[in-house]
Amino acid sequence: MPGDIKLTSSLAPRWQSVQEIRTAVENALAGYGREIEDAGKMVASELVENAVKQWDAVRDAPAIAVALSANGTQIEIAVTSRLGSAADARRLKNHIDRLKADRQSASLLYRQRIREIMENPEQSGTRLGLFRIVCEGQFRLAYRFNENAVTVTAIRMI
Repeated sequence: MPGDIKLTSSLAPRWQSVQEIRTAVENALAGYGREIEDAGKMVASELVENAVKQWDAVRDAPAIAVALSANGTQIEIAVTSRLGSAADARRLKNHIDRLKADRQSASLLYRQRIREIMENPEQSGTRLGLFRIVCEGQFRLAYRFNENAVTVTAIRMI
């Protein structure tokens, strides 16, 4: 395993930032193995994509802050962005709390969401990103609210 890694980035709230963070995470996690590298890219992409979507709703949002740290035992990716409303904060909190219950429940919720999308493909937005982080990436999620911002942190033991 490579040594400790710390990466911080301030990204403009635009769609190109998703690819920028994928490349940065890929480079930072090189040496940790393909599985960790791919999982880290997916998680960072999903979290930054969520932040960009939020920016689309809150046009005066500041830059998106991303922090990645990795060592021989865990990888942690945190993304801080602006929240649109108290309702957005409640939805995010409830969604993450449901996913934190246990991995089996999260997998059931993920499959249920996929069925809902297949039954009604016209609905806007899949809302699968956080499911993917927990179920596919095997990360735990946490959140912290601070004034009008939220930090979503994903942690995976290596």
